[in-house]
Amino acid sequence: RTLVPARAISEAFGLNVDWDDDTNTVIITDDDVNDDTWKENTGTINLTDLTYTGDGIDIIDNQIMITAGGDFTITGTLDDGNITVKTNDKVKLRLSGASITSRTNPCIYIEEADKAYITITDGTENSLTALDSENNALYSKENLELKGDGALNITAKGGHAIKASDNMTIENGVLNLISENDGIHINDTFKMTGGTINISAIGDGIDSESIIIINGGELNIETKGTPIQTE
Repeated sequence: RTLVPARAISEAFGLNVDWDDDTNTVIITDDDVNDDTWKENTGTINLTDLTYTGDGIDIIDNQIMITAGGDFTITGTLDDGNITVKTNDKVKLRLSGASITSRTNPCIYIEEADKAYITITDGTENSLTALDSENNALYSKENLELKGDGALNITAKGGHAIKASDNMTIENGVLNLISENDGIHINDTFKMTGGTINISAIGDGIDSESIIIINGGELNIETKGTPIQTE
């Protein structure tokens, strides 16, 4: 009889691992066997004039709410607003020359989703700037996968540049993170398989409460504060 770490082994094979506190059960799923009908809902969001196509989108006072699964392409500039995702299905956000500045909320907030995907469209430059002292610029409570061959610049004036309550995977793309706290703060597993991440942070470069797996890519970290822990 051999005991192995269920999360490390499963995620090495590209599987998703979750824990059910109520039943003390490890739940392992494979994206390949899941329903892909969410991909049929394709839409666009123009941040400059606050117009959109596709189902499950509502816009009120610069606050964009996505309540249905789908594949949405985002362009334009939004000042003092944000995008919030709250659905039981999968959602993909394609950043294609998008710029969001927010004062009181994360620029992109994945409040609820089966899984969230953020794709940085090839050849585009995108930015998220959180001005609030306690705000995270990109905040996901669900599994988050980030990829694409474009660039994403994230600035957090007080919180973390990226915070994820679940697992986070970065496949490729260029991420430039400037944060008054941690560059990337993960409550579960962080995995990087490619791309370039440049982090300038007052807190930690990457802080994971579980596992960090780096299989490829380039990682540059500069921390300007005094480390609390040096392990």
